[in-house]
Amino acid sequence: MSNFRLSLITLLAVSLAACVTISDKDSRSWLDTRTAAAITAQIEPIVLSREDFPAGVNVRDYVEIGAFEVNRSGARKYYLAFTLWSTIDRSVSQWSRTAVGYSSVTLWADDQPIQLKISADSHTDLGISTPVFTRPSPTAHQMYYEVTLAQLSALAQAQRWTLAPGGMVEEDQKFSRWRGSTGSLSRFITIINRNVGH
Repeated sequence: MSNFRLSLITLLAVSLAACVTISDKDSRSWLDTRTAAAITAQIEPIVLSREDFPAGVNVRDYVEIGAFEVNRSGARKYYLAFTLWSTIDRSVSQWSRTAVGYSSVTLWADDQPIQLKISADSHTDLGISTPVFTRPSPTAHQMYYEVTLAQLSALAQAQRWTLAPGGMVEEDQKFSRWRGSTGSLSRFITIINRNVGH
């Protein structure tokens, strides 16, 4: 076999491997038939947690964070969905009061602070008819923050995530990563960047 044919076969194999490294299974995409918005979402949200000592022993609060894109006829916007839940049952009204403190948050990508202001506390306010991410409990509360691709990229490259709701600076009020990897976010970014070119 000639060196040229061997190089060609090697190049073809590498190209095929690259094609399967990032697949459509790395994100969820669908058309919202009620609003005509095309949605692409990260598969696996990242979960942050903190101990809620005032509420009791072994009480932990969680924030699930998942990225998604809303595309309306080529006008693309990017969001982070925050889903708040806890190891104890809280009523919808309790979560609504808690959510007031999340009107603005600071999310650190390692040592880089990313300031976010709430865009909507309902998926319908974003012009989509169904929630992008499933609530882990019926009383879990969701809210949405618009972000840039640069902010998403910074989060995808970070080893550590830390979340401070509102103006909280005390360490025991901050959330840190509990579960999930940034690999899911990195693959989501790769897919939406690929889609921008089409």
